[in-house]
Amino acid sequence: MHRVIIAAFAAATLAFTACGGGGDGSEPPAPTATATAIPTQTAVTPETSPTATPESLTPSATATATPTPAVEAVTPITQHTEPTPTGDSPQPAAPTPPPPPPATNPMSATVGVSGSARFFWSPAKVAIAPGGSVTWAWSGNDFHDVAVDALGYSSGNPVKAGSYTLTFPSAGTYAVVCSIHPDTMRGTVTVE
Repeated sequence: MHRVIIAAFAAATLAFTACGGGGDGSEPPAPTATATAIPTQTAVTPETSPTATPESLTPSATATATPTPAVEAVTPITQHTEPTPTGDSPQPAAPTPPPPPPATNPMSATVGVSGSARFFWSPAKVAIAPGGSVTWAWSGNDFHDVAVDALGYSSGNPVKAGSYTLTFPSAGTYAVVCSIHPDTMRGTVTVE
């Protein structure tokens, strides 16, 4: 709108000047109006007197503009997420654990019975490798049996002569007892 008003005013001034400016032989002064290309809300109206003379037609209006703040382009931040694998997609293989160190204990041990009035497992403590076995063996005039509660094992009814072998599948310390002589016939099997 401002440009249209200024352009119309400038065209009228040039036309008037081209015609000789009213016959007095002097050239009218050059237009002094300035305009800014930034659009504003302020209206620009040229100031003229009610009676137009060549001197009074000199544009004296000055357009004022309020600078418009620049707006920076903002790029939205997007978040990338990986799709959740479904049951149909292959899963990465789990790393293979290193092999266990070689067993330092033997794979088997034998335990007997010692004593006459008081009986004991002999030896009372043995150590074997995982998956190894222990054999309990005795003979004599007294009854004995073998029980390992942690494995739910019992050799059955006590006997005067017997031989029982039990395999220990995993590492741990297992208590062994004779149900007839529980106070003295206590032992342990350590599996490691």
